[in-house]
Amino acid sequence: AQMTDQLHRIPRVDIYSYLVQTIEQYPYQLSEDIDLIVTTAAHAEFLEQVLPDGKKIARVAICLTPSCLSDIIKLRKGKRVGILGYSQRFGELLCSTCKMYTDGVEVEAPVVFTPQMDIQAFLKDKDAVLVPRNYEKYCDVATAGYLDRYEGKLIECSYEMDAGSFLYLQEKTRRILEEKTL
Repeated sequence: AQMTDQLHRIPRVDIYSYLVQTIEQYPYQLSEDIDLIVTTAAHAEFLEQVLPDGKKIARVAICLTPSCLSDIIKLRKGKRVGILGYSQRFGELLCSTCKMYTDGVEVEAPVVFTPQMDIQAFLKDKDAVLVPRNYEKYCDVATAGYLDRYEGKLIECSYEMDAGSFLYLQEKTRRILEEKTL
């Protein structure tokens, strides 16, 4: 879902976002009419098992946005950091990034948004919290309100395709569109 903004820059393309968990539960949602499925290498193997035509899968490399990575790198020694995410995998990726690019920062285990979470307890004693960009889509109104008013550093994180993957995808899309007009 976080690559959607980049994909919208490719002209004449309709985009439908699916979480891998949704495809696991409802693989029939991927219509035969879909010309191309864009995913990361981590998810491509699973999709190849589910889909009859593996040639429709385009693997792309993703990386944290520069603004997010910059904010993580600027975290100072001794700071306490919490991670809230829409999935455990997203949280783990952010956690490993923090450990790789910071020194002496205390990073707590990632927590997934749930309706029953005690956001006040989570935010207590944290100097910074990493959340997905557009986090309000993944949590209830009360949780979003607490995050909006959070007095520490709120770092909105998202991944984007690297430049080479985006060029590859533009070219692949151009070829598919050419074939369709023949």
